[in-house]
Amino acid sequence: MKTTEIEIEKAILEVEYKFHKGEPPVYYYADGSGYPGSNDEVEVTAVTWTAEDGEGVDVTDLIDGLNLLETIAEKILENENS
Repeated sequence: MKTTEIEIEKAILEVEYKFHKGEPPVYYYADGSGYPGSNDEVEVTAVTWTAEDGEGVDVTDLIDGLNLLETIAEKILENENS
């Protein structure tokens, strides 16, 4: 499990995630078949916002409801691949 901070809509969020490294393609096996490979993937497991009093608030469901999990995953992929 990895953790990073991401800024979304002026809010700093702590994101816990799993990073799955993609596999390279195999163009031809001995039997003539192949495998197209797979892309890197990020699975966001938790999103926490820290309130002014310093207490962390789990906002994973809120972020999911706002359809921002994919945006967060894309930002993390950019960071992982740079």
